[in-house]
Amino acid sequence: MIKSSMKYAIRVSALSMLMFGSIGISAQQVHTAEWADGVERALVYRPGDYGSKFYRIPAIVTAKDGSLVTVADKRIEHNGDLPAKIDVVSRRSTDGGRTWSEYVTVAAHDEIGGCGDPALVVDQKSGDILAIFSHGNGLWQESPAHISVARSKDNGLTWGPMLDINPQILTTDPSGKQPIKCTSAFASSGRATQLDNGRIMFPLVVREKENPCFKVYAIYSDDCGKTWMVSKNPATADGDESKIVQLADGSLIMSIRNRFGSLRKFSYSHDRGETW
Repeated sequence: MIKSSMKYAIRVSALSMLMFGSIGISAQQVHTAEWADGVERALVYRPGDYGSKFYRIPAIVTAKDGSLVTVADKRIEHNGDLPAKIDVVSRRSTDGGRTWSEYVTVAAHDEIGGCGDPALVVDQKSGDILAIFSHGNGLWQESPAHISVARSKDNGLTWGPMLDINPQILTTDPSGKQPIKCTSAFASSGRATQLDNGRIMFPLVVREKENPCFKVYAIYSDDCGKTWMVSKNPATADGDESKIVQLADGSLIMSIRNRFGSLRKFSYSHDRGETW
């Protein structure tokens, strides 16, 4: 959802990714360059690769085998958000980011719509990598995207089918059993979180009918992403893309994009994300 002021491609420097533009580079080749600051940079995603005009919304994790695994939106026709022809694609590196594998599709667009805004997290017990993303509509449509989870059991080499978790967390039906009643929603991209007790968590931005404010909930799983629950209250009554980290004392902090101000918002949880 956040637009970059740079051109839409991605480089990796150490464990960080930047967006930039480039020409005349083939995805099948290895391309590294040392800039004047002495840092070596490798091209990971480039506009034009595999028939896509743009790549946006990167995420990166270190898998249990030490490889780097990235995902990004393959925005096929334009750089706009869902709904659009967007695939979630992945590449991995086994040499610290110097060279990168071929593109692998994590989730492809279909008759429901595109797949985008991925977040990654590694389950430290099983080693599974979870990609969490939206499938179908964007935030401004009148029915919600399917909040979905795809799983890799082999350190990002291959990915299993996407699991729609909407039936567990949200519905448009005011009398539905799901905790969240909403018009639309999207999962924050980039990095999901695993707590010290194994709980996996990500923020969900929610738009309600006739409410101009966006609530942000914490969605969490205690069984490595098989089943999901919702925080008892939103971390904010009006926010946007957010991230959660666990502090040294075990408490959680959610850093929240402020839609109408220059300063970010912060919310805290002292019960592992159940209340904020």
